[in-house]
Amino acid sequence: MRTELFFDDVDATTEQSSSNISFEKRAGYLVDFRSTGTNGEVRIVIEYSIDNTGVRFNAVQDPETRLPYFTMDSEGKLSIMDDRIPSKFIRFRLDPNDNTTGTVSGDLGYKTYP
Repeated sequence: MRTELFFDDVDATTEQSSSNISFEKRAGYLVDFRSTGTNGEVRIVIEYSIDNTGVRFNAVQDPETRLPYFTMDSEGKLSIMDDRIPSKFIRFRLDPNDNTTGTVSGDLGYKTYP
């Protein structure tokens, strides 16, 4: 399994995007987000691209809410696991929404399949 830190205590009050993470093959992943000192609903958007250029992205829907973003729980944590990324590229975007303080960190662990 490979790991990548894509948000390292970034400012939770401004929109942030990770760089594109490239997958050569089908992959499964586990992503963990942690926030500290936030006072609003921080939204995490997971975006994927199936084209070879990584230019056109679509948001993954939260299966529980059917919204194109995920929110952190009351303890400032969010974990998402998926074993079927069909995309060539994935990236993560932080949307501060109504949040005015704090930081967010995010880690990705992934495994590619033959």
